[in-house]
Amino acid sequence: MPPGRTSAASQLASLVVFIAALVVAESRAPATVKKLVPVYYDVGVCSDKPHYTEIQNLTITMDERGAHYVNSAVLLTKEMKSVSKLLVHLTKCTGGKATNLCEYYLRWVWTTGLCHLIPARGMLWSPFYDAFEPPFSCPMKGHYFVRNATLDVDNLKGLFPDMHRHIWPAEFQVYNENADLIGCILFTVEFRYVKGKA
Repeated sequence: MPPGRTSAASQLASLVVFIAALVVAESRAPATVKKLVPVYYDVGVCSDKPHYTEIQNLTITMDERGAHYVNSAVLLTKEMKSVSKLLVHLTKCTGGKATNLCEYYLRWVWTTGLCHLIPARGMLWSPFYDAFEPPFSCPMKGHYFVRNATLDVDNLKGLFPDMHRHIWPAEFQVYNENADLIGCILFTVEFRYVKGKA
């Protein structure tokens, strides 16, 4: 064989081996997926209405994917023997959090069997409920700790398919058996796609 053909054949063989190695390496590498994670800020208690909840030593931690988790001490200064009403008020903001960029989105109100509904599995707030120490159960009063609290993003995605396009200020209210506002919590959450391993 002439020298030119040998070197061309050798280069072609090298190229085939290189491509095969890339294909094998790609098939062995863990697949990356886009995952939606929550980012929390402006977490606190309502200042515009009287209630009986204090949040102390609030921190927000972030895991390696960028998901945020809320940690704090919570003090309920008035007893809640049972829960008579749970209210969530959600605002939708596009492009930022400012009056001219936000609009009322929804208001959920629950009034029946809440001492059993709140700890029920598969709820949007289940990961938040699981973060309470001691666990939430009626009656409630005194000191609690919240460790690595978050929301069920997969459940939320089913309800709000475009949630990653907006910023969501929320107000969460809980009332006792006498219709006293025991807790009024504010937070803002946005959801971001991040790359991760499957």
